[in-house]
Amino acid sequence: MESSDGFAIVELQDRHLSSLILMLLDFILIFVVTLPWFWRDPIQLLFTYVIPIMPFIMSFDGLVSCLRTRTFREVLALIDTAVSGSARAKANRISTEMDEDGRVIQVAKRQDWVLKGGRQMHTWPFGHMNWIIGYKSPEV
Repeated sequence: MESSDGFAIVELQDRHLSSLILMLLDFILIFVVTLPWFWRDPIQLLFTYVIPIMPFIMSFDGLVSCLRTRTFREVLALIDTAVSGSARAKANRISTEMDEDGRVIQVAKRQDWVLKGGRQMHTWPFGHMNWIIGYKSPEV
């Protein structure tokens, strides 16, 4: 954060039960889409239908991705710890705003940085995307 002007974190999953369910349903989806997409690839077909390694690996990777995501407050705590050595100092100063599309976003300011985060659905009914952006506020 010392040498950059901005960053973005985009997660297509989170640690909610709905994302975990979506990743478990992904196991079944792999069986459905492999044949039309990879019908000329015998190795892919072997490791999907005969020895189901691919569905297991992809679902396991999705579950691990769900469990490793961080919330907006957790990212702020990491930033506070990196900057001041204490995560408690400013962790509670978060405001809520509406963006131009009517979505609720969280906003926090840390030193010369503005941090914004939100959550929105990308796959009905379970898939939610989390995003966090940070940029240096323009000096006036």
